[in-house]
Amino acid sequence: MTKVRKITVSRFRGARFELPLDFSKKTKSVAIFGENASGKSTITDALEWFIHDRVDHLWREDCKQDSLRNVLADDNPSSVELVFDGTDRNGTKALSDALKTSATFANDNAEQLVADLKGDNIILRHADIVNFLDKTKGGKREAIADIIGYSEITKFRNVLLQTKNQLEKETDYTTAKQQIQRLQSGMIAEVEQVVPNRKEFYDVAAKVIKPFDLNTEVTDEDSYIEALEELRGQGSSEEKIRLAERLAQLKKACSDLVADIDQLSDDATAFTDKYNALAKENENVNKLRLSDFLTRGKAVLDDEVFTDPQCPFCLLPYELAQLQEEVGKRLEALEALQKQLDEAGTLKDALAETVINAGLNTKTIMETYSDLKDFSSLIAAVKSARAKLRDYLKELKSAFDDKKVFEAPAGFDTELKALRAESETAAEQAKEAAKKLQLTELEKKVAAALTRLKTVSDQVNDFESYQNIKGAYEAQVITLSSMLDAFIKVQNGALQAVLDTISDDVGKFYTALHPKESVDKVRLTMVGDEGVEFQYTFHGKATQPPRKYLSESHLNSLGVVLFLANARIFNKHAKF
Repeated sequence: MTKVRKITVSRFRGARFELPLDFSKKTKSVAIFGENASGKSTITDALEWFIHDRVDHLWREDCKQDSLRNVLADDNPSSVELVFDGTDRNGTKALSDALKTSATFANDNAEQLVADLKGDNIILRHADIVNFLDKTKGGKREAIADIIGYSEITKFRNVLLQTKNQLEKETDYTTAKQQIQRLQSGMIAEVEQVVPNRKEFYDVAAKVIKPFDLNTEVTDEDSYIEALEELRGQGSSEEKIRLAERLAQLKKACSDLVADIDQLSDDATAFTDKYNALAKENENVNKLRLSDFLTRGKAVLDDEVFTDPQCPFCLLPYELAQLQEEVGKRLEALEALQKQLDEAGTLKDALAETVINAGLNTKTIMETYSDLKDFSSLIAAVKSARAKLRDYLKELKSAFDDKKVFEAPAGFDTELKALRAESETAAEQAKEAAKKLQLTELEKKVAAALTRLKTVSDQVNDFESYQNIKGAYEAQVITLSSMLDAFIKVQNGALQAVLDTISDDVGKFYTALHPKESVDKVRLTMVGDEGVEFQYTFHGKATQPPRKYLSESHLNSLGVVLFLANARIFNKHAKF
């Protein structure tokens, strides 16, 4: 156990002249009282500065060393001398008129003792009590985790959670899920059911061709191809049926492309209205860029990659604990702006998906129907637009990543309007060309069946492909979720065990402060997976949170007893 036996303060804060305090008698506690502004806080400030090289409440207000020297002090240094119990365990810290700090110790052991005391909880201020009690249940949990040395475990849990969340936001994964939904809707429109794989597709194909009384029974890929050939031979001209089938598929592809272009226009308006309003303000852009920088910087500080007492960016002298706190506060202030950016990011992802869909449709049209000479103008428009769509997607990603205003590539809107017009014309042209084939009623039914089978077959192939992508991501997400759930269960069980230990003292100390009152059985307990709260009985009824019934003085007592309980259990050097 470490005890302070003497403190001598000079020219420091409220002590203009030398103020010696002798605690060498074998007393367990000391109480200091006096009028306001008589210097009580000076003693606490001196102890805190000596051990931590800063006074937290002054550093938060950005007063720092300027506020430590007494305003009427002469040119001699301000000083704080501490004498601990034992032999030769003393030291002096001084602050010159030029605000330069120096420290001397009786020996290395005394210096090491002060270094060790930095890790203990020694100072409790009323503002700290109010701040803790005002925290959310999650905030209380984090604060207690820091006190009991649980923060590293919490960091690991946060890494698991962040990794899982990042996987769930991956573009490939979100695109796969969205495409699966689109394909499911398309299948239902074609055959009134979702067809998840090729095996079930063969059953659907058999139902589609059943009215034609074919000799071939569809059970696998070979029999499916054989059935298609037999189906095409039902009419008087297999060649006309094949052409009618292709024209119907082209008409559908053109109609789908028109819908994609219209959706692209709507999604682009929604995104640019939201995002460009942010990006046009230089102040917002600078803050958002700074957010990325601060987030990475905080990770470096939290992981203790950089431990020198200086700013890791500019290398000027800086207290790392203070820097950590300031970075955290600035990130909190940026949360609202980050939320707007996240919302714009969701709109950006939706726009990107629509652009990808349009690109896939142009690819299908270009690769499948370029031999149809009557549609050469459509193919030319598709080829030209494909390059513009790629540029659009590239510029969209670049603008969002760089936090700059997004503008479509030059000529994009004109190109897209031309493509839409060509697609509408081609759809009508394909419809008229199919009429000119003068198919019999049977041939029309055959062509319609073939078109439906081709559409669903392509949908199933795409569906399986996207399901594989989705499955690969979900396997990782499920694994991380399982790890996270198991980790939280163990973590919370261990944390509750610690809380139970703390609560024994909390309840005992609180009863000592407030004997024979209607509040008892005070303890700390887990609330859900993320929170910690005080629980107590009020007139025999178990209840929480504290503010529900307790007065301000009773709330203050909760803060005091929690501090004392934690200090008694977890302080390694300044034991109570």
